[in-house]
Amino acid sequence: MRQMKNLLLFFTISVLLSSCYEREYVRSPKPELLLTPEQMVEILTDLQLEEARVVALREKNKAYNNSTAQYDQNIVDKYGISVKVLVENINYYQDQEEDMIDIYDEILAKLSRMQEDVKLKVEEEKKLEFLNDSIAKADSTNLKKADSLKIAIDTTANEKPITTLKK
Repeated sequence: MRQMKNLLLFFTISVLLSSCYEREYVRSPKPELLLTPEQMVEILTDLQLEEARVVALREKNKAYNNSTAQYDQNIVDKYGISVKVLVENINYYQDQEEDMIDIYDEILAKLSRMQEDVKLKVEEEKKLEFLNDSIAKADSTNLKKADSLKIAIDTTANEKPITTLKK
């Protein structure tokens, strides 16, 4: 029994020590078709936007089951590359930590600028809507005044003039 406990203890320690063993990290090879960081920013930004759109559609309609796979394929087709080339480049740049940090910083900056542009556009649309509503109300008020004046003129025109008394 004691031997069994020792054997179990030895086995446990061996497993723990082997899990602590540091293996040599193998970096992803440089892809045959290496995309520039600028190209990666463009592609990954489009992928982020598409993923956000799909998530928003799922939130809006719980029955929406489309995955991003088809949209991802559309995006890589847009840039004339394959999914394999994109994955190879993502893996490569992930090993190039500084480059990948720069890429994601640029993606975040680009998305922030896009978000600000959308906010400004929404504010402009609200202002235009307010102005259009104000103009419509003013036109409606003017039409009511014009109708009132027309009715008053028509009523006066239809009345018989008061005749003067004869002597």
